[in-house]
Amino acid sequence: DWQTIVMLAGILPLVLALQKTGLLSLASDGFIGILSGSGPFMVLASLFLLTAILGFFLSGTAVAVLVAPMAVDIGLKLGISPQACAMTVAIASSAVFVSPLGSAVHLLVRDPGGYVAKDYAKVGTPLLGLSLLATVALVAASAWLIFMQASLPITFLLLPPLMFCVLRQRFSGFVQAIALIAVIAATAT
Repeated sequence: DWQTIVMLAGILPLVLALQKTGLLSLASDGFIGILSGSGPFMVLASLFLLTAILGFFLSGTAVAVLVAPMAVDIGLKLGISPQACAMTVAIASSAVFVSPLGSAVHLLVRDPGGYVAKDYAKVGTPLLGLSLLATVALVAASAWLIFMQASLPITFLLLPPLMFCVLRQRFSGFVQAIALIAVIAATAT
């Protein structure tokens, strides 16, 4: 829709400006400084939380466009799969259940359902925690399977359908895509 196109047209120059001025690299270096010595699971969980927290105030699309370059930079600098970092951001940007501002759907059902922010927090906080755990575990496992195994070099072609499923169907699409990748990888070995 036009609202999304206009929003992306507005946020892309911001991201380019952040990259050209070095602020994005400075932010990722600060993030790396905070997480120095942490393992990849902690880095992925922290990226998920950063994305989710920003999603309380901005739309998921804007957050993904803003945080994804930083996540890839963090992955490259820490020796973690940048694809895993980017996938974590993609999922986290669509898993904002705690705030009525996180999604247009939340805003649409808020008034007719008589929901208040407290209702979203009560239901959304456990869902966000569950999404965090599932995302970190499944993204780490799929990144290891797809990108770290030399015996399965062709499976990197499965990442675009995985991302499409996630962006199209949100978390349920991620689960379906991971199951599909697991079946294909199991039959390929």
